[in-house]
Amino acid sequence: MKKEGQITYPNKIPQLFLGFFVGLALWGLTLLVLLVFN
Repeated sequence: MKKEGQITYPNKIPQLFLGFFVGLALWGLTLLVLLVFN
């Protein structure tokens, strides 16, 4: 895994996808907690 060269473009898509996935997981976890503790 090289960190130099084309780090600007190929790293943007996975970062966006990872951020979206983490946000979705956090949202789902919050919903689950709300459902369980209601």
